[in-house]
Amino acid sequence: MAEENNKTKNPSDEKATSSKLIKLSDAQLEYREMLKKEAKARHGSGIRIINNQDNMLWVAHNHLTNLPIRLRDAIINDCGLSLPTYYRYMRPSTKLEKGVETRVPHTLTIAEKYMIKKNFDVLFKEMVKFHSDFMKLT
Repeated sequence: MAEENNKTKNPSDEKATSSKLIKLSDAQLEYREMLKKEAKARHGSGIRIINNQDNMLWVAHNHLTNLPIRLRDAIINDCGLSLPTYYRYMRPSTKLEKGVETRVPHTLTIAEKYMIKKNFDVLFKEMVKFHSDFMKLT
């Protein structure tokens, strides 16, 4: 009988627990807002994004510097990798055998190889289109 009473939950306890969770999340939201306000006070309006579409050099540079990031993000999303795993796949691996360091290639799955090729192809085609549009402007 005592065990049954311990197993049954008091409904008021559940409400108290859920209200504590709500108060906690409200406190977290208030803390985040406070941090945002402090950051704006320190740094003005925050990060400013410069848009300089009239400058050909800026357009070309910006497009080319964003390519590796776009490739990385596409591969991460399609292959379900985390950012550290992505960079771990890129880094060469070595193993020590009898005092000699030898390189060990990463074994990518067939699906990962396919997604890398597919994303590279898509970005390359976009780059070719950008190149032709860019050359028409000059």
